[in-house]
Amino acid sequence: CDRDRLISRLAEPPRTEVLDGLAARLREASESVDAELLMRRNRQITANLGHLEADLDLKRKELQKKQQELQKSIHCAETDSLTGLLNRGAYDSRLREVFLRSRRQRESFSLILLDLDKFKEVNDSRGHQFGDEYLRRMADAMRAAVREHVDFPCRMGGDEFAIVACATLQVAERIAHQVLEAMDRRVSVGVAGRRADDTIDSLVGRADAAL
Repeated sequence: CDRDRLISRLAEPPRTEVLDGLAARLREASESVDAELLMRRNRQITANLGHLEADLDLKRKELQKKQQELQKSIHCAETDSLTGLLNRGAYDSRLREVFLRSRRQRESFSLILLDLDKFKEVNDSRGHQFGDEYLRRMADAMRAAVREHVDFPCRMGGDEFAIVACATLQVAERIAHQVLEAMDRRVSVGVAGRRADDTIDSLVGRADAAL
């Protein structure tokens, strides 16, 4: 009986799902060695990669644009519109930042405070347009005297200015003297170098007293 059943099974036609599975495997095997099909797939993959690279490049450009816009916004927020110097808010930030760094790393640091002499009289007698040009001249003199990206010339407001100088007291005095000469010695100046026991307030106090 067992032999008859086995012979009967072998005589039965294969089921449909078995045939479909075998056919699918045969197609896969055929496609895997089909050179034209492989080339088409390669071209498709290459095209997809090209689209991805284009999308990434677009995203990079958008990010760079956003970063530039952010830097521009920060610059505008920190800049005095008349003179192009750092404004009072930026002065406070740079003063604290440089003071703490110089104390932590034991670096030289000096503060220079400057006032234009009798600016109100000049402004009243010569007019506001002349006064504005006079302030710009002061800003130019300060920029010419300092090291770019090292020292920070600032306009505190009105006729009051400051230079946050990453320098020894002697170098800071030379910077102050250069500004003084450029402005025909019509500037009051106070210079103080950071001492080991200084706080920001004590440093500003000594520079102000010298002024």
